[in-house]
Amino acid sequence: MSKKVVRVLAALVLVIAAFFVTRQFAPASDGFAAFRPASTSELAGRPEAHLYFPGSIVLHQSMQDMTGPLLSSGDPADIFTTAVTSASKKDVIAWYEHQMPSRGWVGACGEVCVPTAPEWSRGNREVFVLYFFESTSPGYTSTSFPTEYVIGYQLVAHLGVDELYCLVFRPPHYTGPPTAQHFMC
Repeated sequence: MSKKVVRVLAALVLVIAAFFVTRQFAPASDGFAAFRPASTSELAGRPEAHLYFPGSIVLHQSMQDMTGPLLSSGDPADIFTTAVTSASKKDVIAWYEHQMPSRGWVGACGEVCVPTAPEWSRGNREVFVLYFFESTSPGYTSTSFPTEYVIGYQLVAHLGVDELYCLVFRPPHYTGPPTAQHFMC
């Protein structure tokens, strides 16, 4: 084999390797992988996956990895946790309404907001929802606690033009838990 052919093959191998390394490790502005579906283990590493009202008891947790093509709609990676507390719904909502903005989240319920089912978003892929079970709700678990609630932490399967622009034109800077700087180019 000639040296020229060897060089071309070596260059091709490097390009393919760079593609796979980029796909696996390049972070989006939210710190999650930009070019591959996220797993629930990645979500579970974030504090929001375990952000329970103080004194709550976790009853159940369900997890789902992100599925579908990353650059279009698919199923989000999500962690849903059902918990109970002796506090009132009003106290639980007030606690989350205080906690979420201090962690970089903004209200996301739009013009029509159900007071007992607030939602927050951070960036354009992370979603946090809170809702309450009634004794007549499907999935309700009868306990001695007056308040049963569910938190859902999701990473939607969408990477927008803003993230692609940021990935191309900003230097890598994600080195830990997200801060306000991680959500801007």
